[in-house]
Amino acid sequence: MTVTHEVGHIVGGMVCGARLIEFDLAPWRMPYSMHSPDPHPLITLWAGPLLGAVVPLALAAVIRKR
Repeated sequence: MTVTHEVGHIVGGMVCGARLIEFDLAPWRMPYSMHSPDPHPLITLWAGPLLGAVVPLALAAVIRKR
């Protein structure tokens, strides 16, 4: 879930036109992503928790239906 949360920040930044300058998704360290400039930081911020929760739930629903 932590990886999908951080990927949500990355996707949110890409959608609103932010430029990703650095990221780390290693599971043994605290994952992070840095955007500069970020024209819509609230979209980038909220995309993390939204996608971080929705993607695992959707994946679990798909797996359960099979």
